[in-house]
Amino acid sequence: MEPTEQRPKQQSNWIAVLVATVVWWIIPIVVRVLPRSDEPPAGFAFACLIGLGIALGLCAQFRQARWIVLIWIPLLFWTGFGVLKTFGAIASESHGGPNAAPLEGVATLIALAVGLILSIGAVLCLVWRPRVFSVPLLILAIANTSAISYLTPLANRQATRQDIILHVLDSQGRPLSGAEVRYTRYGYGPGGRDVFDADGGPLLSGADGVVIIPSRRMRYETKGTISKTGFRDVLFTVEMQYSEWDRDRGATVSTPETANIAHGRIPATDPVTLSIYVPPLTEAPDRSRPVERIEARSDIGNHPDAARFLNAETGKFSTDPTGDLRFDLFFEMDGQYERPRLRITGVNGTKVLQVPPSISLSGALSPYEHVFRIAPENGYQDEVVIQQPGSSPGPMIYVSARGGRFYARMTVDASGRSNETKARCSVRLFTNNSGSRLLE
Repeated sequence: MEPTEQRPKQQSNWIAVLVATVVWWIIPIVVRVLPRSDEPPAGFAFACLIGLGIALGLCAQFRQARWIVLIWIPLLFWTGFGVLKTFGAIASESHGGPNAAPLEGVATLIALAVGLILSIGAVLCLVWRPRVFSVPLLILAIANTSAISYLTPLANRQATRQDIILHVLDSQGRPLSGAEVRYTRYGYGPGGRDVFDADGGPLLSGADGVVIIPSRRMRYETKGTISKTGFRDVLFTVEMQYSEWDRDRGATVSTPETANIAHGRIPATDPVTLSIYVPPLTEAPDRSRPVERIEARSDIGNHPDAARFLNAETGKFSTDPTGDLRFDLFFEMDGQYERPRLRITGVNGTKVLQVPPSISLSGALSPYEHVFRIAPENGYQDEVVIQQPGSSPGPMIYVSARGGRFYARMTVDASGRSNETKARCSVRLFTNNSGSRLLE
């Protein structure tokens, strides 16, 4: 009997092992080094497609080589995970309807295309799986895939890091130390919705009132809460920067009683810087004496029966000049166009003060009273003129009447034409009959 010929044991190509192990580390390096933008460039997507094709080609060509498992394992894991994540995101989104985003259909088609490509890649990985396996190389492949999968999101977080420097101030504008800040960060998800990213805190403000909040740039927003014993809780949101060319981004201040009590814009700098006042508990809304909201409408057109006088306490329009405010709509030429103007005049000792609808949270800060809707004590005039009375939101008007014993705030919407006798005027009035200046 002739002896059976023994097949020589296949030796591993250690150069190929080293290259197949190291080449995947290009992914976290590229994620960390490349500048981040609001939209991935088309060239980057094309490069990823080419890389997927090369990796699949290697799996098909070197199925007999032991080192190919170092290419195959990460490719199978990432394509399979990508398929589940992509189609899961598509399934979780509501589609269509009257409130659908204009580009919702395009985004869904792109997601379907990505899911299809990844599905084809995952199937081909199963078809072109290795013919031989080495347990040490299999362990190395799994460990390498796990390390890269863990470090790539970390690299992305570092590449997109953009701290928020928050200056916490008391009602007098002085630094407030020892305030606790907790935050939650969200990303820009499918359909434009917020997707949880991270949270943290409490972070304590120092003697200078400064808190540094770790956040992320571009399509990430950060929501936080400022808390300190003896003071009201204040909530804030630093909104997303939708494009790298945006020069500013939105910021909102809220309280537990009032959502979005004030809104402004802050520069889109790196780091982001803003200042927020924290009111004392003594200036919280009094639940036993709540602010009353009154809606009032009238025709203030140019005709004898126009009810252009408003009683700020009752919220009633009339033709009686013993009221508190008089409303007059007039028109001015602005170039070739006629522009409406609304004059609000205080009568019988009433004074008015106009403040802008948005606030400044950086640079020259808006007064504390403007942020938390407290009627100022000073600065009132006999009359104010609203330049664009039909725009929304219009300016906020504060009213001081009855010799300073009655305060109110209001917003006004008025429209009409100079060739018409009728003109619509709608007033939203907030009053506090206790005489308090707190009008939140």
